[in-house]
Amino acid sequence: MIETIIIILVSVAIALFLGILIILVNALLPKEKDKPEKVKKLLELVPKRDCGACGYAGCEEYVRAIAENPDLASKDICPLMYKNPEKRAELEKILGTKIEKSHKE
Repeated sequence: MIETIIIILVSVAIALFLGILIILVNALLPKEKDKPEKVKKLLELVPKRDCGACGYAGCEEYVRAIAENPDLASKDICPLMYKNPEKRAELEKILGTKIEKSHKE
């Protein structure tokens, strides 16, 4: 009986210690920075295939680049978005620029 109580108390102590450790680590680790609103809107628009056809390592890297410099959208075109007129129009609306045809088509 006493052995059972000791086992339960030790288990509870370990659980409390681990719970406190999780809280401390969560508080001390750096948090991911919140994405700008334009990047969030663009991420909802892109196909999220991370194919690299646009010349970037992934869709999020592509979105960050065109959000900072909208002129890149005409040079580094995502072929999946360019072929879809609705997505291209939405992209132009978000970026505030006209996407011209380029050599990458």
